[in-house]
Amino acid sequence: MKLYLMRHGEAYDAQVQIQRPLTEKGRDEVQRVANMLVKNNINIADIFHSGVLRAQQTAEIVAQTLNFQRKLQIMPQLNKPDDVDIIVDKISGFVDDTLLVGHIPVMPLLVSELVTNTKDQEIVIFEPASLVCLEKIEENWGIGWVIKPSLN
Repeated sequence: MKLYLMRHGEAYDAQVQIQRPLTEKGRDEVQRVANMLVKNNINIADIFHSGVLRAQQTAEIVAQTLNFQRKLQIMPQLNKPDDVDIIVDKISGFVDDTLLVGHIPVMPLLVSELVTNTKDQEIVIFEPASLVCLEKIEENWGIGWVIKPSLN
């Protein structure tokens, strides 16, 4: 099983747009990452986002690009750093390749918890629209690869 963890794309500052939708640059970065998923024949069975507009828009762009036919699901914990353990519990029940779209600091905390069993080590730097592929090997998670829009 593979778990894809993505930070939302660049969003407007709250002083400019209170709901903080994606900027044009943010949409472009997410689109570039989504195109790389298509180019590499990545198939995703489920997509969850935090329910916050910028994460929802990120998930929608990826879903549309992948021609994803299922309904996007909301997991509000993807925006709550204190709920990383709840997310880990939910992930333990996943059987299919899944994408989670969330926020800082949740995404790096989640990678750290899954890979090192501690939230104390930031092992991946999540710039906007970054995506990390984690692969489950027996009972352990490892980092398969990372895509950052700045590398594209």
